[in-house]
Amino acid sequence: MQSGDLDTLFDVLQRTEEKNSGGQIKQVWASIGKFYGGIEPVSTQVFTLSHTQGSALVCRVVMRPADFPSLNASHMIQDIDTKEIYRIDGKLPVNKGKQTLMCSVGKI
Repeated sequence: MQSGDLDTLFDVLQRTEEKNSGGQIKQVWASIGKFYGGIEPVSTQVFTLSHTQGSALVCRVVMRPADFPSLNASHMIQDIDTKEIYRIDGKLPVNKGKQTLMCSVGKI
């Protein structure tokens, strides 16, 4: 993937507590930052070897670690254009300038 391919804007979401008008506390996902990345599909062989069951789109999101250094599996990311929400399953270093987020969409 070329550095110019990191052209998808993602919104980083974190679960926070918020009070509603009745004073009850509820859990909401709030935006805490943005970064540019690129989406790559995971091969069928890798998906089969992972023993993942259920319906889920599994992909890799490539990003520069410096764009959002504190990203972890407790966050979710949302594609700004398509509004698709990705759950982060793990984070892997690719090389000095990039890392890969293993993500899934849908129910597993």
